[in-house]
Parts: sequence; structure tokens; C-alpha cells
Amino acid sequence: MKHGLFLLILALPQLFPDAGFAQRAQRLFAAVAKNLNSAEEGATETMGLLQTPLNHPQWQMLTWPGLPVRSLSQSNAGGSPKLIVAGPAGLLRPFTNPTGWRLLTDWQLTEVLDVEVDPLAPRTIYAATANGIFVSTDNGQQWQPRSQGLASTFVSQLLVDPQQAGRLFAATEAGLYESLNGGQDWRLLALDGIAVRALLREKESWPGIFWVGTEYHGLYESFDGAKTFAKVDMDDDSSSVYALAGGGANEPIYAGLFAQGLYRASSPGELWEPVAGSQRLGTVFCILPLPEQQLIFVGTHDQGVFRSSDGGQTWQSFGLEGVPVRDLLLGEASWARP
Repeated sequence: MKHGLFLLILALPQLFPDAGFAQRAQRLFAAVAKNLNSAEEGATETMGLLQTPLNHPQWQMLTWPGLPVRSLSQSNAGGSPKLIVAGPAGLLRPFTNPTGWRLLTDWQLTEVLDVEVDPLAPRTIYAATANGIFVSTDNGQQWQPRSQGLASTFVSQLLVDPQQAGRLFAATEAGLYESLNGGQDWRLLALDGIAVRALLREKESWPGIFWVGTEYHGLYESFDGAKTFAKVDMDDDSSSVYALAGGGANEPIYAGLFAQGLYRASSPGELWEPVAGSQRLGTVFCILPLPEQQLIFVGTHDQGVFRSSDGGQTWQSFGLEGVPVRDLLLGEASWARP
């Protein structure tokens, strides 16, 4: 009997995949744009793409050091998930060469601030840059400029509507812009003359709930599919909102602010309130809530990454102190391999 029980225990991992092992295999990827302490004597160079396990900060550099990275995305177009890394040099993807990475763009497409893969057309990639918007419909082989109609070509972020093919939103220095044809042309949608910094859509609703974070003008939200926007009542109406995340079914929505940490609403339309104790985070550039694991990660301007395992009640440093972390992404280690 004991022998049979021993064999059954050995067989359990094959019969029932270990969820704990799957979680340990996950990686947190971080985009570091600039090392604020690089001028200090003996300071290590930490600009680039880094990864760590979720349970303990053990950061490992994946790109060559000194390469600034601002935005991360993931594409399945090549048959298996791979990272797309964006920064001042352009767009990179894992590749079989001595560096392990290949540049997808040329000298015309640099200063990339955001990269997004179309969830309804995975071979289509959008790049928001300081010089306009560029689009590739062949998985990054060729690129075309798509900025017609924009009053400002400095585009901080793009949002691809997962519910409506070809619909895009652009966060520009001159307001919120919309395209209904994959970026072929753009029209001003809202917030004329206001610098927009962050965009978020509640993925499941129709016609859609949207949030827009601005520079010095606070947060706006729409409950009618982005036809009209109303300003959210916050303690400081002149706040700058740099990051938005969450908003799934029964999930809070988070906003990352300049020098004020985090704000949170328990659900769409609810009162936005500061997350107690988050002021110590300072300026928040990116937010990654993982509700199924009861975790929240944030990237900050000069304090690195912080993690909360109790819904934001307490925060612990998760490494990369002294550097601005511009984006965070959950994935597998294989995503960064050729």
C-alpha cells in the first residue's frame, strides 16, 4: 500500500499541473529609461530591459546595458509569444545574433514612447513617438507614418480598442485624438489643447468605459464609448496623471500621479480616493495589478519598483532603486529569448 501511495505522489505533477510552478515560472519585466545615479562614482548602469521572478527581486539585464527602454508589449504573430521593446533607439525583438536582439526600425523611427500590438490583428504593431505615429501591418518588417490630422506629433501613448477593429486613441500634447481606420487619419476627440499622458479602457463593456490622464488637468472618464468625457473629482484638480490600470470585472481602477502616489476607485463611477500610504511612492509611471495573485506592482520615477500583496495597504521595495521604471509587464522568461 505504501509503495502504491508513493507512486501516486510521483505521478501527481503529471496528472495535475502545479499552479505554484507556473507562478514561479512567470517573470516581471521592467523597462528602465534612464539611470538617474549614473553620474555617481561607482554607480552601476541599469538602463535597459530587466527581468525578475515574482517572489523575490533578482533583477537580470536582458538587453545590453545603457540602452534606454520606455515601453514593452508582447506579440504572438510569429507563432510563439515574444517581447517587443521600445525606446529612443527604436523597436527591438529577440533574435538569433550575438546581441540576442534585432532592431525592427531604422533611423526614421526613433524616440518611441509607446508600442502596442493590435489584439484583433496580431501582425499589426503601432508605435507612438516624439515624431508621430508609425504602423506596421507585417509584424514589424515595414513601417508607414500615420499622423495625418494630428495637431501635435508628440504622442505619449496609444490605445487600441479591443472591441472595435481599426479604432485607436492617441494621447498627444494637443489633446485626445481618435482614428477609426487604423491610423490612416485622426480627428480631435476631446481635451483640446491639453497634454494627455495616459489612456485606459474597460475591456469588456460596450460601447466602453474610458479613462484619460492628463498633465496638470487631472483625470477624465467616459461612460458612453468615448463620445463625451467628464472630469473626475479628485483632491487636486490640477494633478498630473501618468499611469492608469485595472478596471476589469469587479476590479479596482488605479491612477498613478505625479508626486502623489496612487489613487483608486473600487469600480467604474465610484469615488476616487488616495491609496493610503502610497504617497511614499512619489511619482508613479506604471501600474501592474495582478488580482488573481493578490499583487500590485508599480514603477516609480526615482525609487524603482514597489510591490503590495494586500491590495495597496502596505508597500515593499522590489529593487531598482534610483532609476525611473517606465513600464512593467508580466510574462514568461521565453518571451525574451530568440
